[in-house]
Amino acid sequence: MKKIAKYIGIVALAFGACATFTSCDDELAHAPYEMPAEEIGDGTWERPLQTWQANLGTTVDGRTSNWVTGYIVGWIDTSVSNTMNAAVIGTPCSVATNMIIAQYPYDEEKWAEMGYSLDDCATVQLPSGAVRTACNLMDNPGNFNRQVSLRGTTGSKYCGAYGVRAANDYNWGPTGRYEEPVSPMGDSYFCNFTASRDINYYIERGWSRYMISGGLSGWYWKENSGVDFVTTSAYLGTATGGPYENWIVSPAFDIDNAREKTLSFSTQASTSADSYLEVYVMTHKNPKSCEPVKLQCVLAEAPASGYSAWVDSGTIDLSEFSGTIYIGFRYWSAHGGTGNSSDFGMTNFNIGGADPEEWEVIDPSTIGTFRKATTITPGKKYAFVFGDNVMCPLSEAYTYGNFGVKELKETGDEISFSKDYAFTLEAAPEAGQYTIRDCYGRYLYMYGTFTNFNVSSTPTPNNAPIQNTYWAFTEGSGVFEIRNVVRDLVLVYDANRNYIGSLSAASYDGRGAVLYELVEE
Repeated sequence: MKKIAKYIGIVALAFGACATFTSCDDELAHAPYEMPAEEIGDGTWERPLQTWQANLGTTVDGRTSNWVTGYIVGWIDTSVSNTMNAAVIGTPCSVATNMIIAQYPYDEEKWAEMGYSLDDCATVQLPSGAVRTACNLMDNPGNFNRQVSLRGTTGSKYCGAYGVRAANDYNWGPTGRYEEPVSPMGDSYFCNFTASRDINYYIERGWSRYMISGGLSGWYWKENSGVDFVTTSAYLGTATGGPYENWIVSPAFDIDNAREKTLSFSTQASTSADSYLEVYVMTHKNPKSCEPVKLQCVLAEAPASGYSAWVDSGTIDLSEFSGTIYIGFRYWSAHGGTGNSSDFGMTNFNIGGADPEEWEVIDPSTIGTFRKATTITPGKKYAFVFGDNVMCPLSEAYTYGNFGVKELKETGDEISFSKDYAFTLEAAPEAGQYTIRDCYGRYLYMYGTFTNFNVSSTPTPNNAPIQNTYWAFTEGSGVFEIRNVVRDLVLVYDANRNYIGSLSAASYDGRGAVLYELVEE
């Protein structure tokens, strides 16, 4: 064990030349405590900065965007003060915009023995989005003392203490989300925005954003029904404001060395209004520094309400272009606010005829082996496969919706894919009935008159009877009908929308799910 003192010089010697430290105020300095010598991070997803490093205002080689790991132990009551003087340990919590992380889970006696206190903790700013939804203690009291790794800005203070500002990505446990090393563009390039929830991840890899007019935040990352994409709108604008113009621009690409001179992508739109999306070829990443050439391509059209299906652009011929080019997506809206602007999303960006599998980002530790099953063993994990598609869980940031799907690359009695697609089945009181829990530990249920699905960490959410979480599994010729006991609705694959929805049990035609059991090593 090595003594970690309050003097930065001592810590800097231990951390080496890879990091730059910014001193915190004397009143936030550490009392000495014991820590294993190996617990020093470098800000990467594999070795996040430790909480004590974030508390010191650590940056790494001048880089302020870093992964940090710690245990969620509290929050700052901003109705009292925007400083650590208003820090609260534990729950209940009344603030969703921040939290406090510690080097160790909270244990009053152990903290006292080590001389550890709130002064040793780091503050975390939780902007609106997926990280706040999943991590904040107000909505997720079960997160207390749970270890999380967060990606955000270090080296500056928030609520009077050094910590993590603008947290934009997270992963439960001691490491961040797997990040594929940056690769050269080569003769083709594909991006479906599954590598990270953080738009800055893509900007660091060559994408650019430009806010031309209107002053809104521009394009950002989003996930819905199993699809990861970038999106923008003028929803946060005003009906009297505008026009709003925002661009997202691809990395540079040498079209002369392309496997083939083509482009394709997918788009989605919502809420018909005086808004549109256009696509351009450019010779500079900044649309104001060149003369963009507009492309003719198929784009999603916004319906009167709700969202369109995802629309394939078709294969766009780029043979008339040469040299280094960029692809720019220009969003324009005359006005902002609800009902006055459309949302547009884009994904599956492919230039040069890329093979998506060559660009797929996979954390090897998440891959499991699954075997086809004809019977169910309570407590085991199963994937639900419909044809060539495996059902995905709802994103951790969502509590209701239809399930997205991922297309399988292989078929057979034994196949390999992500363990995140495995659902745990526990026996319900009646024979043939089970509860279904996703990879985040949430129960699947159906509520009210809705035909989509809900998930909850408790088995009796929304004051619904526990029977709403019971599902009947009926096997026939290797295919299972999966029916909600209360609603009498069955899980089915909707090919038109490419997701898993529900259908009346009376209309069920046998196109259920094939179950694959996860083989635990």
